[in-house]
Amino acid sequence: MLLSSIIGIFSFILILFFVIFSESCVPETRNAVMMFLNTVLPTMFPFYVLSSLIVSGGFLTRIAKPVKPLTERVMRLPGSCIAAIILGCLCGFPIGAKITCDLKARGDITEEEAERLSSFTNNVGPVFMASIVGGTYLGSIRSGLLIWLSVTLASLGSGILLCRVHRSSAAPGFGGTPPIQGKTDIPAAILSSLNTVLYVGAVIIFFSSVTSLLKLIPCLSDFIYSASYSFLEITGGLRSLGESVQAANPILKYMLFSAFSAWSGCSVHMQVCGILASGNIKVKYYFIGKFLQSLLAPLIAAALFFFL
Repeated sequence: MLLSSIIGIFSFILILFFVIFSESCVPETRNAVMMFLNTVLPTMFPFYVLSSLIVSGGFLTRIAKPVKPLTERVMRLPGSCIAAIILGCLCGFPIGAKITCDLKARGDITEEEAERLSSFTNNVGPVFMASIVGGTYLGSIRSGLLIWLSVTLASLGSGILLCRVHRSSAAPGFGGTPPIQGKTDIPAAILSSLNTVLYVGAVIIFFSSVTSLLKLIPCLSDFIYSASYSFLEITGGLRSLGESVQAANPILKYMLFSAFSAWSGCSVHMQVCGILASGNIKVKYYFIGKFLQSLLAPLIAAALFFFL
């Protein structure tokens, strides 16, 4: 009841700000819409469709057996989870959350395994980090790939830690009820993926509108503004962060970018939590994983800076 009241009051205040300072908010919202149409939709939608086809087409059943010993011994998860792990690292968020929900819906994994799997399979993708963060924000594709590598290693490390510390109540190798063997349903995959990508776009647009209000706060330093922006939404936040720390020590810059990239921003959390909620998957492990990754990623980035 208290939380609902706080959210209601906060929402009312935001409405007032949007009305009073519409000249500042509308351009940012328009930019977010264009970014969604020009970047997010064409790049993410095909990945969503293809990942759904991978899960529904029986491909996981064939690859699960060879990797079963690895996933069971290292992460205490069924072999079918390998798709969420690999695609979550290579395709970027929230692909991992969508595959996790699909696996649970098929009966390949239990609810508890889905919660642990979601803790480390929703990360920044190499394309975003190399082309946008590295090539555009930092002026170096290599820098973007190093940051992506540090975040990925931190994610896998936190996943192994959480999965091994937690003692599953399921017997070793148990992956829920027997997998449902169904035919590949392309129309269903397209419809499901469209709903997901539209939800992702709506969240991006909403957070871009909210973060535009940060500029109205008086006496806010460029770094604090950029850090707050990155905490809420990383696409625009990292761009602002790159501008504010342009003259900073390279190691410090890498560590900051790695920490915020590992955190991924509240905008991404809302995307992932919305998808996980649709599959009745709790988000406790997801947030624990993100916290651990935010601590590990800058340390790994500093080490990679010296050795690579």
